[in-house]
Amino acid sequence: MTLASEELVQTFRFEDHGIRRFSGVGAANPRRHLILARRPVTAVASVVVGDTALQEADFEIDGAAGLLSRLRNDRVSSWHGCHKVVVSFTAGYRLQDAGNDRTLPYDIEKAVIDLVKGARSARKRDPLLKEIEVVDVDRKVFWVGGTPGSSTLPPEIAATLDQWRYVALAA
Repeated sequence: MTLASEELVQTFRFEDHGIRRFSGVGAANPRRHLILARRPVTAVASVVVGDTALQEADFEIDGAAGLLSRLRNDRVSSWHGCHKVVVSFTAGYRLQDAGNDRTLPYDIEKAVIDLVKGARSARKRDPLLKEIEVVDVDRKVFWVGGTPGSSTLPPEIAATLDQWRYVALAA
């Protein structure tokens, strides 16, 4: 997975289990939105249901959330009854090499810069050293194994990136 903008094709296949089995949220909300694999979605090239290409007026995209909704008579409808939906779309951020047209959030860029700075400053020290005390002239405490209660990112960087994190939902 990349942060960079790219063109993607995603296929959704639905089994027909009758009207009582829904993959959407809540019983009154049968398959209202398709969750696209990447975000932000910046363009939708096509949506094909079965063998029929939908017109732009037949769907709506929430690009920031990566949600695709089906419209009927300009109202959100369900994807119920669709056995296969193929969506061609563009998602991701235009990065630094795009010049002034870049769309990468500064929080993400800053987190990467901070990680690189931290790695560079840690090159000359023991990464397992947790504590040094010089009260009566020396005491060193080392981590054994991974650092307890932490992710692979420092807490302040993880907090900065939390708003951009993908939440995986099990089917």
